[in-house]
Amino acid sequence: MLIFTTIGIAFSGALVSIIFHYWALRSVTHHSKRFSSHFFMSTTVVLCLFVIHLIEIIWFSGVLSFAYNGIGLEGFVKPVSLNGTDFIQIAALSFTTLGGFSTAPKEELALLIALISLTGFMMLTWSATYYYNIFSNSDLRND
Repeated sequence: MLIFTTIGIAFSGALVSIIFHYWALRSVTHHSKRFSSHFFMSTTVVLCLFVIHLIEIIWFSGVLSFAYNGIGLEGFVKPVSLNGTDFIQIAALSFTTLGGFSTAPKEELALLIALISLTGFMMLTWSATYYYNIFSNSDLRND
């Protein structure tokens, strides 16, 4: 039964992230149109995308902390003691699909981390596509 709980947590976390990402990109589009310089517009969009992804990583660190501490999803090969910074690091490594944990996750926690990686990959790809589209259609692309 814990597998269904894990999938539910991952799906809920992903849904919140997708909705947030959508509205954040709409806001970036609205605010980026204020610039007449391609450099300032481009730099602002990239910085906003960085902040959006950082917020999503922090969100997923909370999801991981809730799953690990709140629900009791254990799942590391070796015993570990995790604090808030560790959850942020795990979320960042998962979100960016880099991996590289000091101890390997297993069971339900490994599934949750894999689904966070899938969501992160989708959000990063969405942002890259967004950046390409906003500037390939921009009147400022030659400035």
